Amino acid sequence: MENGLTVYRASAGAGKTFTLAVEYISLLIEDPGAYRSILAVTFTNKATAEMKDRILQQLYGVGHSLASSESYFRKLKEKTGLDDEVIRRNARFALANILHDYSHFRVETIDSFFQSVLKNLARELDLSPNLKVDLGQDEVRDRAVDQLLERLTPTSMELKWIIEFIEKNMDENRNWNITKQLKSFASNIFDEDYIERGAELRRMMAENPKLINEYREALQNMKRAYSKALNECADRFFALAESYGLTVDNFSRKSSGVAGYFQKIKRDCFVDICNSYVQKALEEPATMFAKTEIKKNPGLQSLAENEFGPLLAETETRRIEGEKDYQTALLSEEKLFSLRLLNKVDDYVHQINTDENRFLLSETPNLLRSVVQQDDASFVFEKMGAMLQHIMIDEFQDTSRMQWTNFYNLLMECLAQGKNSLIVGDEKQSIYRWRNGDWRILQNLNREIKYYGVNQRSLSENYRSSGRIVDFNNNLFVALAKLLNADFKEEFGEESEQLAQAYSPENVTQKITKKTDEGFVSLNFLCKTDENSSESRMLADMKSKVEELTAKGVNLSDITILVRKNKYVPTIAKYFAENMPDVPIVSDEAFQLQASVAVGIIVNALQGIAKPDDNLSLAFLAYNYQKHVRKNEMPFEAFCRHGVVDMQYLPKDYADGRDTLAMMPLYELVENLYQVFELEKIDEQEGYILSFLDKVRDYLQDSSSDITLFLEYWNEKLCTSAVPSGKINGIRIMSIHKSKGLQFHTVLIPYCEWEMITSGTRAKLLWCSTDDEPFGRLPLVPVSYSKSMKNSSYTESYKQETLLEYVDALNELYVAFTRPKCNLIVWGNREAKGENVASLLIRHLNPEASEEKKEKEDVFFTIGSIVLSPAEKQGGEEDENPLSPQPSEVGLKMEIFRNPIDFRQSNKSVEFVNDIDEESAKQDEYIREGSLLHYIMENIETADDVSALLAQMQTEGIIASDKERNRMESVIGKVMQNPDVQGWFDGSWTLYKECTILTKDADGLARQNRPDRVMMKDDEVVVVDFKFASQKHQNEHEEQVRLYRSLLERMGKKNVKCYLWYGYTNKVVKVD
Repeated sequence: MENGLTVYRASAGAGKTFTLAVEYISLLIEDPGAYRSILAVTFTNKATAEMKDRILQQLYGVGHSLASSESYFRKLKEKTGLDDEVIRRNARFALANILHDYSHFRVETIDSFFQSVLKNLARELDLSPNLKVDLGQDEVRDRAVDQLLERLTPTSMELKWIIEFIEKNMDENRNWNITKQLKSFASNIFDEDYIERGAELRRMMAENPKLINEYREALQNMKRAYSKALNECADRFFALAESYGLTVDNFSRKSSGVAGYFQKIKRDCFVDICNSYVQKALEEPATMFAKTEIKKNPGLQSLAENEFGPLLAETETRRIEGEKDYQTALLSEEKLFSLRLLNKVDDYVHQINTDENRFLLSETPNLLRSVVQQDDASFVFEKMGAMLQHIMIDEFQDTSRMQWTNFYNLLMECLAQGKNSLIVGDEKQSIYRWRNGDWRILQNLNREIKYYGVNQRSLSENYRSSGRIVDFNNNLFVALAKLLNADFKEEFGEESEQLAQAYSPENVTQKITKKTDEGFVSLNFLCKTDENSSESRMLADMKSKVEELTAKGVNLSDITILVRKNKYVPTIAKYFAENMPDVPIVSDEAFQLQASVAVGIIVNALQGIAKPDDNLSLAFLAYNYQKHVRKNEMPFEAFCRHGVVDMQYLPKDYADGRDTLAMMPLYELVENLYQVFELEKIDEQEGYILSFLDKVRDYLQDSSSDITLFLEYWNEKLCTSAVPSGKINGIRIMSIHKSKGLQFHTVLIPYCEWEMITSGTRAKLLWCSTDDEPFGRLPLVPVSYSKSMKNSSYTESYKQETLLEYVDALNELYVAFTRPKCNLIVWGNREAKGENVASLLIRHLNPEASEEKKEKEDVFFTIGSIVLSPAEKQGGEEDENPLSPQPSEVGLKMEIFRNPIDFRQSNKSVEFVNDIDEESAKQDEYIREGSLLHYIMENIETADDVSALLAQMQTEGIIASDKERNRMESVIGKVMQNPDVQGWFDGSWTLYKECTILTKDADGLARQNRPDRVMMKDDEVVVVDFKFASQKHQNEHEEQVRLYRSLLERMGKKNVKCYLWYGYTNKVVKVD
């Protein structure tokens, strides 16, 4: 690796993984212990596993002179210049070092890396060291909105805001139920753009609760003034017409002409109302009247030129002058009702996370950014316990702005030490903008890192695809980018330099390394017919193409279907299941839990336990049990006569034992139902059941065993969970996003018609700013992306978002088209509406077909001929590297065993158990409660911590019920009222909870002494031991506390005061 920072721009198939592995291994060849100072990060767990495997495999291969690693060996020799034996010996040493010190082998995802930093900075960030990291930000968001709505009071300002929000929706004929809107908008609290730029807005809203109202009033005043001025012109127009006895019918084009123009103004429609007829009348006023009308009444021409014409010109001038501000006001006002509730939702999110000792993964970059900006970067990253010298970042185009801010400081630290680092990326493969990925960071890297400079390198060969596919893509994407840039120029008056640079011939064109005359490309854009929709034609054609491919010698396992959206996966899987049942489908998205008969039986059984009178669920349960387990075909109506289910159709253990089953823990209950209903008799359900059990176990990590709550979770989320397919040989179906970084022999791409610009409810929300008055009174305004932004104060945001939307669509196409090695086959809807990739492809491939008169015709494009699957390896050709295992299919059989417990007791234990009476049972409960109260008092710093700790203990199952929690809260509330101790919990003391004091006894052995609570302030030390028990052993308790004082005095503490605190009597005893 060259000194300083090296940036590789690696197009698809250019050997990026090979290059990264070589760069990493070369550092190990020069120093077999260097892995401890290298950090390599990428963006997915799959990519991380692949990189780790590649490094280990090639270290073994190079070290043992394997033929499969010869290309790596030659490259390492070229880079290091070392002797052959030194390279091989150091490769073996490095592999041994890593395997025996694997925790320091730092190849990980960017999220994992930031999490490790976060945990090591827990104290500095005032976080609990054992906090739980959670991915479920949507769930927390939804709970926060629900809590906001549930806790409204008649006098709260939030209730007033929500009522106004509902009234606005009703005035606009929208759904009055705003919950869904609020939850959708509340996602912005996790949006990096809002987090980064919204600090001032959040501060202003917190300081002035009326800020949004005042802002909205300013917008309303502006709109009213604009409307009033134009409506006055419209009133003058209709008064003038009436004075001359004219109606709308006397004007040319009636409601579509000049009269219609003023009618729209009366309806408060001011935008885009000057059509071609009105424009003609502005230039030639007499055209506002039909020629036949002028013949009947020649005086109309004079009226048009002298009265109506000047009024129209005056009105249009006023409309144009105020249109930009009016449009800006409309855009700015749209999301204000949601915006003023955003801070409150954010508060609830943080409260929920605090109560449950949880930290959201999405908050990590921002929290680290605040620390890295404040402190020396070397200190922050040294907290990890590692001295990093080399940074390698893969898939850099997917880095977010906040992630880059954090990495920038670390990278600068390494470069300042004179060490080398590596970045690999490609703007054309940036398809994760919805996860805050920003390809512009890579494009501007030279400007970001000026002082140290950047060594730019390009990987220009394509080692993946056949010659015809490479050549096709080389020409295609340069041409498509030019077409998009022409569209961009037409709308904005200038081309985008960023788009031109990303898809310049230098960045797109790759050298062909395989046969130039090999490869197959077929694009098919289909119209609907009288008999079939374009979709049904596409599915039928895809089936035919699969039959052709397999007939010609392409293996099913070599065929992959890529889709842009997961919603298409079940449709395709179902079509193949019905029309080609012998063709196995491999997909993580095609099979959902709700599609499983066995899982459905368990869920219906749970519903029958939670709600014994739910006859519909019981009827479905009986029907599926009889049909799929008992093989008894009966009509559904037979199971539910007169609204009551005949329980004889259900297993006896279930029909008679629902009360007993309801007492079981949820996981054990599900296993039990599997046995009771004999679900092992249903074929090919094991994968679904095992996946379901895994999901139940995961659910119980943070939730109770309440069946009703679990069924709510099932209906809201779990039912659509995908079940990974265990099959190896079959046609794979996956999303384009999941395919990134992978390669396949043959790729089929249906539904290739996604839109270039998202619109409607799916339009991106932009955070805009302007200095224009009065819009600039808020530093940041949420605006839904739309064409309306073009003629507003937010035109620059619109321009930039349009570019990003274009690049998103084009990048997704690039990733999809560069996956195949040999065959690429594409289908799209010829008649898809709006700007879409299908119409863009047709504009390039067949410009004549883009003509309006030919839009109902199918379009086809084909080059080359189908390439067959390569011959399978012979037995002697298997990879000899033990670190390169090949997957094999393993049969799955599920059984549940019940092992009886052999419980033995001594005679004395039997007597003891039998002698337990009510009083001793109460004593046990008393002891347990005392232990819990003791635990609480140890773990709180201030009185305000009690509620949160109790909630956490209940969530973790330490506290069993609300009743027990209320009891604890009551007892602690009373003891906290003791004036002798209130000062200990005011937050002014430095607290040491159950810290161990180590001493040696006379024999030199270590002894541990652990006071419950040690508090220090200035030169005063207070030691407190809590006792939730009787005072009859007070003398022993005092001796214990005196020992603590003695030890602290030996440690140099002078002013030490000791106390015993008996919680139940609320008595504080000072120990002399």
